[in-house]
Amino acid sequence: MQVHQTVYFLAAVAASTIKAQTTGEPLIGEELIDATNVYAFADAAIAEAHTIWSSDGWTVLSNTDGVLNEAKPVSGVFAAANVNITRATAEVAVAAQTLFDFLITPEGYQLIDPLSNPEDFGKDPLEAFPTDNWRGSGNADKKRIDVTRVEAIIPNMVTREFVTLNAADALERIFVSKSVQHKGDPGCSIYGPPSCNTLATNPLRVLNTFGVSVEPVEGNDSKSLVKLINYADIAFGAAVSNQRNAVFLPDMIGRFRAKFPETN
Repeated sequence: MQVHQTVYFLAAVAASTIKAQTTGEPLIGEELIDATNVYAFADAAIAEAHTIWSSDGWTVLSNTDGVLNEAKPVSGVFAAANVNITRATAEVAVAAQTLFDFLITPEGYQLIDPLSNPEDFGKDPLEAFPTDNWRGSGNADKKRIDVTRVEAIIPNMVTREFVTLNAADALERIFVSKSVQHKGDPGCSIYGPPSCNTLATNPLRVLNTFGVSVEPVEGNDSKSLVKLINYADIAFGAAVSNQRNAVFLPDMIGRFRAKFPETN
């Protein structure tokens, strides 16, 4: 609890100072996804994740238990929310491919996002797209692109819903998930265009950008180096969102480590 209180304090300080000190991290907005643009969007989302992991100008929120946790404001269409994006890096005691393959299952999604309705992770997507020729030909069983809808049920509040494009490449061990628009569930967040930003109010459409990359630890193939990204605006207001986001990735690493504990 003390660690969380410290991080909450740092998040509050960061929220008032980071924006003045750094240039915001640009994020792709909620595009309307269909077969004509889905592959370009998926490629752009993966490129965006790599850029975020390599960019400068981040503020350290915490660096304990081998988890480096950082925050930065965003620029672009979501800047008005004043919600920071976070990234984290840590090691987990399991082989990289084993961890990644688990994380892109319904059970793995629950470790990533315990707030959302776990039943939604097992439902059919709004739309799935063939991947035979995405990121090279063949190996379609190692690649996946779909658009899904997931609800986050919060007591005494209007239900939140995420509509996201999810792109996974198990050969590279990278998975990204970004809020989008889709004909299967019309609407967008309040930051989208007027044509859609009043269509999804109950449940309330909210935002997410998430990424995970898993690599073997150099010299120890039984351990993984995990890199994470999270931007979540679930309409709690900037202060509460930044507090929640400040501990979201370290807590996620904790769940990964509990699932795959160290063995001596």
